[in-house]
Amino acid sequence: MLRNLTPLISRVRPRLGLTNSVEQNHHRRWVIADGSETRVPPAIFEEDDLARIVGVPVEDTIARNVDLVRGGLVQNRPTIAYELRNAVLSGGHLFTWRACHRISMKSAPAWVRTPERRFEEAALASTHYGQKYFGHWLSDDLPLKLAAESLAPAVSVLEAPTPHQRQYLDILGLAPLVVGDAFFSRIIVLDDVGQNVFKRQRYDVLRERMRSRVTSPGNRKVMILRGKSGQRRLLLNEPQVAIALASRGFTALDPTALTATEIAQACLDAECVVGVEGSQLKHGLSFMSRQGTLVVLQPPNRFCLVQKGRCDCEGIRYALQVGHEVGADFTIDIDALHRLLDRLG
Repeated sequence: MLRNLTPLISRVRPRLGLTNSVEQNHHRRWVIADGSETRVPPAIFEEDDLARIVGVPVEDTIARNVDLVRGGLVQNRPTIAYELRNAVLSGGHLFTWRACHRISMKSAPAWVRTPERRFEEAALASTHYGQKYFGHWLSDDLPLKLAAESLAPAVSVLEAPTPHQRQYLDILGLAPLVVGDAFFSRIIVLDDVGQNVFKRQRYDVLRERMRSRVTSPGNRKVMILRGKSGQRRLLLNEPQVAIALASRGFTALDPTALTATEIAQACLDAECVVGVEGSQLKHGLSFMSRQGTLVVLQPPNRFCLVQKGRCDCEGIRYALQVGHEVGADFTIDIDALHRLLDRLG
């Protein structure tokens, strides 16, 4: 009965001035992979583009993103393992008496029924952002699964995967055990945010697995359409951009109309991938050539460089063009895009 109150007690701690973070309340902590300081190249861009930036994601700043655009020294965080003992998973949240770790988008429960499933050991293969955004799932949770399964049986809370998620898991042989309410005598939670050497190695594994499972028709240049999918980031002249790129040999892909296999086949080892900043670009980034270039069409009201971190980790060139604001939406100057692509060689 007392264990059923674990969520309530762990969530009350901050109100008492006590932390309930996994980083501060764990049984054991160890470093899986060291962090590093690396010098990364600047993005390929036109200086005038930066003046059009008017907004960035919440809790970020324009100044920080401009610094990232210009490259320089970056700190890559280590990959750290935290072991929790006698933990309860409920409602997509992991609890001990002292810790509360949010994974899913659900509200945390105040108490739990006695879990039907019990595990002696496991390693968590799901992240909070991976539950919310497909792009984070593809770029964060899939590499995390490789790390988790090397430590203990990997478990996920992804109870309702999308068709693309199911297909990628099947193609890559990564389907983890999905659990709802459960009790763990021992579970490992990984801090795996850092774009370190260990992360690069796992990106390699995923790319090689894809190469061994699908055959590419040889598309060397790909535009991944965003349209109205996901959170609103509407490129008003996207059809015209696609036509212009077709004249340069680009193949336009609509991910909403294709299977994961078809998308991977089209993007595998591509030398250039172009598209609006967003999750759909991760289809291309995950499987394009390491010698290639990702060209990101940036909405001026939501400028975001999250994809550059992975590009820098893998040695993929990152180019960008900031659009022109039109209400909540934006357009891309096609002549300027041609000039940017000409610079890539």
